[in-house]
Amino acid sequence: MKKPVYIAIDLKSYRKVIWRCNCKYGKGQRCSTPTLSEDAIKALFVKAYNLLLGNRETVIEDCETLVAMLEDTTALDAKIAAAQKEIDTVVEMNKALIREHDAIGMEQTVFDRKAKELDERFRKADAKVNRLKAEKQDRLMRACSVKKYVENLRGQAGPIEVWNEQAWCLLVTQVTVHADGRAEFLFRGENTITV
Repeated sequence: MKKPVYIAIDLKSYRKVIWRCNCKYGKGQRCSTPTLSEDAIKALFVKAYNLLLGNRETVIEDCETLVAMLEDTTALDAKIAAAQKEIDTVVEMNKALIREHDAIGMEQTVFDRKAKELDERFRKADAKVNRLKAEKQDRLMRACSVKKYVENLRGQAGPIEVWNEQAWCLLVTQVTVHADGRAEFLFRGENTITV
């Protein structure tokens, strides 16, 4: 089943905005999650936010542990170095193959086959280096995001009584509404609060 995606619908005749899953009234298997008004989502956020703040010190400790894990790229750096070494080895082997071809006049089909094999090894190693570097960059960006989240969490004065759009924008990454009406708020720093 496809993951439900909620969309806002402005019902001007009712003068309120509601959120419902895209699959609610479509063909095939229909989503059974409830339709929520924007006010209901805001009220659920206030509850989730206050629960998060009630557990602030534990959340901050968890986030700091997560940051330390994300920033420790020692294993990734070793894999990047090994893949880079493979690239360097293949380049040297390719140069040696060209020198050998020039020196002894190797048969062209043999030369082409060996060159193709080396080219394939190079492409695989290069793709691995690029994938590992992207993974490292992603980890460091996530660590930066979690640090900002902790900074914002430390700066929050206390529980809120009403909707706070700034807190919503800074802290919430995803909300999942279940068929029984439960809402799971995924806050930055990978903390989930269910209300």
